[in-house]
Amino acid sequence: MLHQRCSLKVFIIFIYGVLLCLGSVSFANVAQQTIDPTEQLRPFIEKLQSILTDPDLQGDEKRIQRREKVMASASEHFDFHEMSKRVLGKTWKTLSKEEQEYYY
Repeated sequence: MLHQRCSLKVFIIFIYGVLLCLGSVSFANVAQQTIDPTEQLRPFIEKLQSILTDPDLQGDEKRIQRREKVMASASEHFDFHEMSKRVLGKTWKTLSKEEQEYYY
């Protein structure tokens, strides 16, 4: 009977060890698949650089057109509405629709 209890304890410890190892390997795979924030932003930054260095968009007379292209690109990557809500915090709910749209 004592031998069976020891065998059962050893078996349970072995199973926990295997599960711990499998969990560690799974976690390592998830960590490797996580994209670095810099890598996530790289395409956006490259697009901004191409807009800002485009010879056809240089000069003060092209400033508005350049700004529109930058904002269009930024709107694809950032949720300005959500950022406005988070920046204003509790105050956001007290604002009228017009005021919310102003901050958005």
